[in-house]
Amino acid sequence: MKYKRISLSYRINAFIKASKKYNIFIIFSLFCFLYYPPFMSINIVHIIGICSIIYVLISRKTIFSGTQVSFVLSFLMIFLYLAFSVGIVNEQGLSSCATPIIIIVDFLPFTIYLSDYFKKHNYGLDELFSSILLVGFIQSIVAILSFFIPDLQHMLVSKLVQNGGIELYYELAAYRMYGFSSGLTFITPIIQSFLAILALVYAQGHSKLYLISSITMAFSAIINARVSIVVLAIGLVLVALNPKYSSKQRRNVILGIVLVGLIMFYIVIPLINQFSNHTFLSIFSGFTQILDFFTSGKRDIGYFAYVTNKNNYNLPSGILGVLLGKGTFVMGQNPFGFHSDVGYINDVWFGGILYILIYYINIFRIIIQMSRRKDDFLFFVAFYLLILFPVLNFKGMVFSLNGLMGLTIILYLFTSDQKPSGLAVGNIISREG
Repeated sequence: MKYKRISLSYRINAFIKASKKYNIFIIFSLFCFLYYPPFMSINIVHIIGICSIIYVLISRKTIFSGTQVSFVLSFLMIFLYLAFSVGIVNEQGLSSCATPIIIIVDFLPFTIYLSDYFKKHNYGLDELFSSILLVGFIQSIVAILSFFIPDLQHMLVSKLVQNGGIELYYELAAYRMYGFSSGLTFITPIIQSFLAILALVYAQGHSKLYLISSITMAFSAIINARVSIVVLAIGLVLVALNPKYSSKQRRNVILGIVLVGLIMFYIVIPLINQFSNHTFLSIFSGFTQILDFFTSGKRDIGYFAYVTNKNNYNLPSGILGVLLGKGTFVMGQNPFGFHSDVGYINDVWFGGILYILIYYINIFRIIIQMSRRKDDFLFFVAFYLLILFPVLNFKGMVFSLNGLMGLTIILYLFTSDQKPSGLAVGNIISREG
């Protein structure tokens, strides 16, 4: 079916009109759940959680649905296991086991409020994705401004250090740390890359302005961490190889990818080199490391040297240590004299192999259930996440309490309480004729 082409001015007016529908509290909350901005020493997500709990208690007669009860029980089971392995066996205290409870207390009430608000205004998954992409665009603008305005970057990094960040961030600010987030060195660039790919797909059936946000989010990701290159590469492959595309649709998508790529390489990258040579050299070395690894298997320096070094995969001593862990992460300082950034190893040291089985299976179950919502676009998102989580866990702790995990949980809980949006990836393209 052919759709009449719509003028750019009409699209801009429609975008402005649609933006008026956004609830400021929801946009602010999504920003906080995705990026954990260091507004204060107290995690502001907890305050949002408390406000949402008050809403649920006042406004809801039936508090939880069946899916939500199952969600609560699954994370309570994880908490009870950690209370035993970390709190009792390893005597580390229950505060170390709080993540599952935080997920229940903060994320579930907010998503209930989010779902109720959207139902009341006849919004659905389409509006949620547009809200999330708006949040990602806002973060990208802050990152770009801080890249071009050093005083702004220094102010934001200082705010981060004052509210719990490490002093090392001042040194890293010489070539990264652009934006307003507590996860600028790892999770935030991953989220920005992830959202850049979603915006690229989303632009096909919506305003082409989403192409601009795709570029700005990719820019904000690359200038902060080279891992974003991997996330973008995986996403572009998934988009290009999507079996739901016809040959014409695939051609349009590939042309879009080429266009964005040309803008990145001929405009964005030279700008980075002009304004921050240190950042450019960091990005360039990341590209060369990836190319060397996949073309010649070279892994003697950089990230691939790290993740293939068996010395970074030491396990706790004894069968009990492997099964139940030692109650501590080894990414930072710890009493065992061993350091590793690998997420799998950190989780083994924390809660053991049993913790990985219980926790990881639960997260994968959530993503798989989300992929079965009879919504092609959501299926694409879920499939993308299924690849990203196990791959990125070699680089850092993606199964921890962070923005990517938060986004996954919000999407799962929201879609369990909503009708499918009809956002078929193939149909998104065909709308444009």
